[in-house]
Amino acid sequence: MQNLPVDDQKRLGESLVALRDMKMPESVKLRILAVYLMNAVGPDALKAAIRSLEKDLRPDP
Repeated sequence: MQNLPVDDQKRLGESLVALRDMKMPESVKLRILAVYLMNAVGPDALKAAIRSLEKDLRPDP
């Protein structure tokens, strides 16, 4: 997100703070977060980030 314009970074940060404070299940927050990030960086970058973190996102057996 280093190439995200400053105004967009600010808006995203404000959205994330609001999302953090919302009363809803974490699973819903995660989906909303994905939409915010996809809008900020695009679907390809988000997919690449998820793939690179996939092993760390899976629960331990």
